[in-house]
Amino acid sequence: MTREAAYAVEQVRQEVVARYGEQAAYASGLDVFTTLRMPEQRAADAALRTALLAHEQGGGRLGEGHVDWPAGGATPAQAAAALAAWPDSGELRAAWVAPGGEALLRDGRRVALGHGPPHWKPAA
Repeated sequence: MTREAAYAVEQVRQEVVARYGEQAAYASGLDVFTTLRMPEQRAADAALRTALLAHEQGGGRLGEGHVDWPAGGATPAQAAAALAAWPDSGELRAAWVAPGGEALLRDGRRVALGHGPPHWKPAA
């Protein structure tokens, strides 16, 4: 079973718990109203899903954002130069992804990509 508007619902849940505490949030029968409109939310979810699938099927490249990975691997300085045009955004980090399932971040950290959570490696 999928939960519609999961991100928005979680944001509201966190706000209610922060304002009223765990006990009141879950046991006092609060009625919570939001400005969320489900038709627009469904359309946004569908558009995001479509774009992510198209991106994945396209090899994970963002069009003109592609920079070839050096044959012998990349250094942190090369990663910083390659990623200069793409700023980090909050907790999201720009990464230079290697063909073998590894990514190099601007600060030199290497990330092993694959299924499950990322595994951080120290800078080389």
